[in-house]
Amino acid sequence: MNKLGIVVPYRDREEQLSRFKKHLTAFLKRTLTVPFTIIVVEQSDRKEFNRGKLLNIGFEEAKKQKCTYVIFHDVDMIPIKGDYTYSDNLFRLLISLHQMVSLLELYKEIILVALPCLL
Repeated sequence: MNKLGIVVPYRDREEQLSRFKKHLTAFLKRTLTVPFTIIVVEQSDRKEFNRGKLLNIGFEEAKKQKCTYVIFHDVDMIPIKGDYTYSDNLFRLLISLHQMVSLLELYKEIILVALPCLL
């Protein structure tokens, strides 16, 4: 059975992280039939944000947690609809302009993108 790991690079956005985890968990429980884990990788120093390093750390943690596929996600990108099931092909999830406008009306500063990646 597949297991999804969602890697989220993060720093200093507590309110967005809380809203993201709540919404994403509900979304995945509604749309996904495989187990999943959300892996938040926090950069604690004050240096320039190193998203790539955080994604690499999260990817390694996903492997340790026996995830069979990974989605790299941003904390400020809330899914409205989409397919997070396993695919043999690497692809990028994007939203339509209509969905983005609806989302911006709800959350003002939020835009949606996710990049799945096979292990």
